[in-house]
Amino acid sequence: MGLACAQALAAEGVQIILNGRDESKLQSVAQRLRLDHPETDISFIAADLTTSAGREKILSSLQQVDILVTNNAGPSLGAV
Repeated sequence: MGLACAQALAAEGVQIILNGRDESKLQSVAQRLRLDHPETDISFIAADLTTSAGREKILSSLQQVDILVTNNAGPSLGAV
């Protein structure tokens, strides 16, 4: 869902700053978005939002936020 939001916003030319804990995954996603939307500024911050240090890293890296999309992994797939 977060990726879908990033793709839609990038298609509109919105500057995208991705966040996640896995830097290699962020690099891959950012590269994919850059290829699909070369005119859009896409970057990322590797930090864990669930920790104080992670939140500080994110907040200190941002100048201004106009749109914030929060998303996290849902429950594991399985029988209901």
